Amino acid sequence: MRPAESFVEQPIRSLQTMLRVLAEDDRSLPTVVPDGIYGPNTMNAITAFQRREGVPATGIVDQQTWELVVESYEPALIRVGKATPIEVLLDPGEVFRF
Repeated sequence: MRPAESFVEQPIRSLQTMLRVLAEDDRSLPTVVPDGIYGPNTMNAITAFQRREGVPATGIVDQQTWELVVESYEPALIRVGKATPIEVLLDPGEVFRF
């Protein structure tokens, strides 16, 4: 799940989307719904993330926390978005063309 391009001017939704991926990767983090509202669920998720990262657990996204979320997001996205192999059965004489 990548933040949609429409989230470019919606930093809270982008943050929530990244937090959701982080929670999928690490079940100890609470899941957040990307609704664009910095409410108690988002604050709890940030606080848990900050504790995990060993930074002050304020529930507030300062520059350090933002950078840690962004830095953690890409590897987590790769781990949760692993491609699953598919099995293709072809009839005799059938060929794939790309």
